[in-house]
Amino acid sequence: MFTNLPTAETLDAVSFGKELRRRRKAAGWTLERLAEESGLSPNYLATLETNPDRDPSLSTLLKIAKGLEVHPAVLLGGSAADGFSADGREAAALVDGLPPRVRGGVLQLLRSLPRRR
Repeated sequence: MFTNLPTAETLDAVSFGKELRRRRKAAGWTLERLAEESGLSPNYLATLETNPDRDPSLSTLLKIAKGLEVHPAVLLGGSAADGFSADGREAAALVDGLPPRVRGGVLQLLRSLPRRR
């Protein structure tokens, strides 16, 4: 389903919790809103944001990414452009700062475009 997810070696100083909080706040969302969108509890999401020793399971990561409408890689220090061609990466990088719903739609559109060979 998703390709080019970061590995433990590429995550170095990236904190999942810090990136989660940054993305949530950039969207202008409260913990309650993210909980609604992801199907997780606000308390659990707060724990993930504030406890650097807590890493989410893959299913939790996917729920949060779906709720925020981002590629799971961005929550792990990767990029929404991972898995795209060079042109696709450039276009995806441009939409990274858009609100989650807009960004998700644009990335979905980019994924539907034919790939160059």
